[in-house]
Amino acid sequence: MRENSNTTAWNRISGIHAVRLANTDELNEEQWLEIRRTGIGGSDIAAIAGINPWKSPFSVYWDKIEGAVQEVNEKMRWGQVLEDAIAREYALREDLNINRVRAVLQHPENPIAIGNIDRLVIVPNGENRILEIKNVGEFQRKKWEFGQIPEIYVLQVQWYLYVTGLRHATIAALIGGQELVSHEIERNDSIIDSCVHIAREFWTMVENRTPPDPDGSDSSREILSVMYPEATPRKEIVLPETAEELILEVQSCKDTIGHIEDQKSTAENKLRAMMGDAEIGRTRDWLVKWTNTSSERIDSKRLRKEQPAIASEYLKTVNSRRFTIESV
Repeated sequence: MRENSNTTAWNRISGIHAVRLANTDELNEEQWLEIRRTGIGGSDIAAIAGINPWKSPFSVYWDKIEGAVQEVNEKMRWGQVLEDAIAREYALREDLNINRVRAVLQHPENPIAIGNIDRLVIVPNGENRILEIKNVGEFQRKKWEFGQIPEIYVLQVQWYLYVTGLRHATIAALIGGQELVSHEIERNDSIIDSCVHIAREFWTMVENRTPPDPDGSDSSREILSVMYPEATPRKEIVLPETAEELILEVQSCKDTIGHIEDQKSTAENKLRAMMGDAEIGRTRDWLVKWTNTSSERIDSKRLRKEQPAIASEYLKTVNSRRFTIESV
């Protein structure tokens, strides 16, 4: 029930076939970003496969080319803070010895395959296994029920099994800050082969400086905003013929969305008319609620009129680019 953080313990760990590419304790932020750019890590592989809801192949490509810095938000910060506590509690409950591997690991025969595993479970006279730690919000609980594991983490762990050569892993997840669950994952060579294939294809694009097409994700839009933060005044270009197809697709989607939104609003208003002054309406399968709410908001128009000096003191200039399509 202990965690050994002594890096010399690495030499005594058997069954690990990965190259110890770098000690993370010895890397500053710039060096860490440079290491990340040399290969594909566990957090990249699901994005490249197109199943990461927060990261797109286009954003991974940009990260490898430019070394984009990911800002640590509140959720990520708490994940880092709680990682040690979750690991210790899991080891305590299962009566296990675990080792913290403070290193960037690299597959011995495929140098683009790298990874940072959270912990190793030390099995005396047996096969060690990976321990991956997750801090999961309450809204994701259903994705972990009945032994389920979100696909994004399945691919991440299979990638680590490929990098290390190990055959088993455990994911320990703290859900909603109040329930610790753990699930076992066995090495699946079919999944790994698919991951290796798409990783090699992706890395060819990185080497050839041929970016994948951006998708509709927020991460793709954010990267494009970083790449092209400002328009050159009065600069005009002639778009390729394929732009016409994209414009028609945008307009068609707008028409479809508008029609669906109108259908939705009509149905909602008909339900409001049925409910009258009732707060709750019930059918065999559904509850419809039309509840009272109240909120306090600053009257910005009045504030600017009556207290212009105070209003101007709190004004913040935000630069962005507005995207529109107009007929000519």
